[in-house]
Amino acid sequence: PKASAVKEWAWAQSVRTLEFTNQTEEVCAREIEQMRPDLFVVISFGRLLKKRLLDIPKIASLNVHASLLPRWRGASPMQSALLAGDAESGVSVMRMVEALDAGDVLLEKRLRLDARETLLTLEPKLAVLGVSALMEALTPADRPKMTEEQLAAVNTMVMRNNDALALAAVVRGFKGLE
Repeated sequence: PKASAVKEWAWAQSVRTLEFTNQTEEVCAREIEQMRPDLFVVISFGRLLKKRLLDIPKIASLNVHASLLPRWRGASPMQSALLAGDAESGVSVMRMVEALDAGDVLLEKRLRLDARETLLTLEPKLAVLGVSALMEALTPADRPKMTEEQLAAVNTMVMRNNDALALAAVVRGFKGLE
């Protein structure tokens, strides 16, 4: 498989990368502990990290999630917001815990969705918004925190290739009826 843009950038900057799989998780954990990081930032990782890993950084383990939590947790928050016809979306920066998108939300940034919004137009907007939200969340300030108890969630669905093909067929079948 082709390396991600982040990994290619890291290689170009001589930044060390680790391949994280079920088979290498323990090895990665030991290597990361030796690095003694101050902070973890996770974006679109698609895996739950164990408490052992989450406790390694001195400051925090943060996740930038492409939805306004708790509305859409899981692997397909942008697709879920679009399929539900949500009027807005956004990003949430949260503390990571050993559960799916369930930590305290430190900061969220909102984005109004246009009726013609697609995944191809939404994803880059949320990427830029996510960077802004992360930088703001890392800036010390007194701000209210949303706890897990204040949140009620709807889990997203896992999109498989067949689901995407079926959805594309629906779009083609009804295109022009809007």
